[in-house]
Amino acid sequence: RAPHAPTRGRWLLRRAQAYESLERHYEAYKDMEKVQQMGSGSMMVTKSMPRLRRACKSENKGRILAEKRRGNLHFKAKRYKEASSCYELAVEMSTFPFSNFTDTKTIAALYTNLALTRLSANELEAAVEACTSALKLPNEGANASALRRRAMAYKGLN
Repeated sequence: RAPHAPTRGRWLLRRAQAYESLERHYEAYKDMEKVQQMGSGSMMVTKSMPRLRRACKSENKGRILAEKRRGNLHFKAKRYKEASSCYELAVEMSTFPFSNFTDTKTIAALYTNLALTRLSANELEAAVEACTSALKLPNEGANASALRRRAMAYKGLN
């Protein structure tokens, strides 16, 4: 059973503070944003948002590449769900509104890696979505993997 709104807001605020103390600024920002959307944001939330936004910007590239590496390790160990979570987080961080990450080759690789984890877990529609997202990026060369993996997913759907 989900806690009612004021309790959930306090819980999210505490979790955001914990994330910030662990220097996990992206997660802290997402929780603060939820608190603000719930309307239970205090002055603390208002003051924290710009600081967290700046911190996210500066740590973004390193975190994205670290999540990609973690995803690769999980995939090699055949832990597809964990790998998928890592790639999803990296994609989300790279497409965050104020993200300064512009390496479309890496973003395309994240999407194609995500597609591969989805194929391995037999989540074919999600694999098609990930490949389509990779193909929408302005990137020459990385499209071959996305096309091949999307074809594999379509073949499995039919």
